[in-house]
Amino acid sequence: MSVWIIGAGPMGLINLRFARHFGAEPIVVTDPVEVRRDYATDAGADVTLDPSDPDWRDRLEEATGGWGAERIVVGPGSTTAIESALASAAPGAIVLVFTPTP
Repeated sequence: MSVWIIGAGPMGLINLRFARHFGAEPIVVTDPVEVRRDYATDAGADVTLDPSDPDWRDRLEEATGGWGAERIVVGPGSTTAIESALASAAPGAIVLVFTPTP
């Protein structure tokens, strides 16, 4: 089962560790901050992406075998993050909006 985690802050990294523990593969993490992407790699992410890279969606699709992510955790409470999650979800995917703000 592929997992895409949007946001590599503390809660994103906790969700990453849970996903890894339960056998998710691949685990893709996006975050605009390089050091957070490095933390995600250290925590077990298979792929990390910078959302400011114009090719990030293509790389996400490649990492998920062309289907999109089957499970998506949205950390940032931005409309853009939620729209991106819905646009890149595999058919029948589960999207968890894990954020304190609407």
